[in-house]
Amino acid sequence: MKWFFAEPFGRPDIPWRAIAGLRDRIVHEYFRTNTRRIWDVIQDDFDPLESALKSAFNGPSSH
Repeated sequence: MKWFFAEPFGRPDIPWRAIAGLRDRIVHEYFRTNTRRIWDVIQDDFDPLESALKSAFNGPSSH
């Protein structure tokens, strides 16, 4: 299924491979997952990712 995330919806600005890679690390390396890194991703990357995804699926925001 990873082939789907190469550049879906023509949105190369969304880091699909990095998202899938992070998911794989959490699922397959649960006991070796760097929880600090996960927290950093949540703190630093979630808001820009949320905005990009909303834009991708809903069109440009009006605010």
